[in-house]
Amino acid sequence: KASKSCAAAAMGLLACLRILLSAILLLVIPLFALLVARGPVDGAGDQGQGFWGSKTASVNWCESDYALSHYIAEFGNSISSLCICATGTYGICRHWHSVESRYLL
Repeated sequence: KASKSCAAAAMGLLACLRILLSAILLLVIPLFALLVARGPVDGAGDQGQGFWGSKTASVNWCESDYALSHYIAEFGNSISSLCICATGTYGICRHWHSVESRYLL
């Protein structure tokens, strides 16, 4: 009985992962199509100069520089990076006492 319940749980988990992967692909593929159709933007109209100086990149892929803040060049990119850092910090805090210290550095 235990092996049947484990197998059923594994099948349920695989079904959930399959649904999650399908949802992610349905959201990401149109974004890639948009990037391919639009291509990189040279940023010729993006003349924003912020706290860190003028723009030095020759290609601006996603968003205008310094559009929302004088201190943040790409606001959306900064917010998504903060989410990634917060997730890693949360993982370290949750497993602080259960892993070797070499994995926490």
